[in-house]
Amino acid sequence: AGQNTLSGEELYLNYGNRPCEEYALQYGFVPNRNPGDGLVFPLGPSTTNVPINRKIYLTWDDIRFVGDNVRDECANYLDNMPSSLSDDVQELAFLQSGRGVQEKNVESADCDEYEGSECQAVVAEMRDRSIMALHYRIAKKQLLTALAGRPSSSASTSAFGTVQ
Repeated sequence: AGQNTLSGEELYLNYGNRPCEEYALQYGFVPNRNPGDGLVFPLGPSTTNVPINRKIYLTWDDIRFVGDNVRDECANYLDNMPSSLSDDVQELAFLQSGRGVQEKNVESADCDEYEGSECQAVVAEMRDRSIMALHYRIAKKQLLTALAGRPSSSASTSAFGTVQ
């Protein structure tokens, strides 16, 4: 692409500055600490004097500029999620290790209609989808954690260490 390369030479691809949703849908992965990522965040009545249906788009660039009210809203949102960032990181490590994948996913897969190896393929696909969903969820929670002004644990910052 514009220059000659030697056989065996490493090539680099720039995916551009995109939100995590586009990476997941177009390329099948979610990058760690994606500077192009953001989230649509509802502003409650404690944040502004406007109706509750007002929303803002927050990115990594906004961390330094959000006010205390938005930080508090982000912290409250995190505290009311069904799982914590740490829980998601542990779940991701569990699924990536392969431990318990059969027990966890075979229950969900209707393997009665598949032969043994076909059922294993269904379970593997379900595992891969679960891993992708966790990567996405972790990326959003990392951003929310930073916006809330909370320290990020070393476990959450290394959650994507095995992404290939």
